[in-house]
Amino acid sequence: MFRENNMLAAAPVGRRRFLAGAGLTLAAGLGAGPRAMAQLAASSIAPSVGIQLYTVMPSLSRDFEGTIRDIAQIGYKEVETIGSFGRDPVEVKALFDKYGLVSPSQHIVSNELYRVFDLWVKRQIAIADRDKAFLHEFDLSRIDETVPAAIASAKAMGQRYVIWQAIFASQIATPEATRKLIAALNHAGDLCADAGLTFGFHNHDRELEKVNGVSAYDRILAETNPARVKMEIDFYWMKKAGADYGAYLKHNPGRFKLCHLKDMDRRGNIIAPGSGVMVSRELIDMARSAGIEHFIVENDSSAIPFSAERNAFGFMTEIMQP
Repeated sequence: MFRENNMLAAAPVGRRRFLAGAGLTLAAGLGAGPRAMAQLAASSIAPSVGIQLYTVMPSLSRDFEGTIRDIAQIGYKEVETIGSFGRDPVEVKALFDKYGLVSPSQHIVSNELYRVFDLWVKRQIAIADRDKAFLHEFDLSRIDETVPAAIASAKAMGQRYVIWQAIFASQIATPEATRKLIAALNHAGDLCADAGLTFGFHNHDRELEKVNGVSAYDRILAETNPARVKMEIDFYWMKKAGADYGAYLKHNPGRFKLCHLKDMDRRGNIIAPGSGVMVSRELIDMARSAGIEHFIVENDSSAIPFSAERNAFGFMTEIMQP
């Protein structure tokens, strides 16, 4: 969710992709009637196109409701949250309802950790301080505090999935450390299932590094309960690690329920979907065939302009047409 990337601006899109994005941009600038018609048409094509709101966190900090409104006006119908943004989750849900948004999932972030993220996005604290706070929050000994709090906020926001979004090197440094992490993920899965929710794990590239032919991610897939620990696959970080995401989807039916979509330029940097060399109709078709239900646009830099979100939505609605 918060890996650094130096490529903040989206590359120019192709003519077909540009027209889709430009049409949505134009609709957003028109009156309420045309805008509503454009949103209705888009949602009938791709009702499950969502966005991880970490992507627009600087804007959320400046104008929370205005940013939520703008995301809805672009045409997104689903949003993935960063905890409850340090706010009352009941109030957040009411705001989503006001603008016709639903939220299927959240990345586990307490109110305290969200404030740390907010300071980091504003460049008021160092990355080391951010990571220290994250490690404290996700200390495996605190899981009976961290996960139930996330469950409570998820229920208040009408969410189904509670996502463990990242791990650090120390948590998979040795086979024993990885075993402890896996036990914690299974416990989190049990806590969520007992509460009527579903626990998920989101990958980056670190856990895909192989040691003696096996990665920590391989162990997580093999040793967690497939009924209670689902996966949110981030295709960019899979590709960055050189992993075969097609093979993971094929050999683990029913495990992958959500995905993060960001594109990759020819130098390996993160850019918006539709601007790079990775996100395609073929990728979407493969994900659908594997049972993925939620397609979530994201940019880890948390600083891309709204034009990129508009273009990404236009591109995604185009390639997700039947």
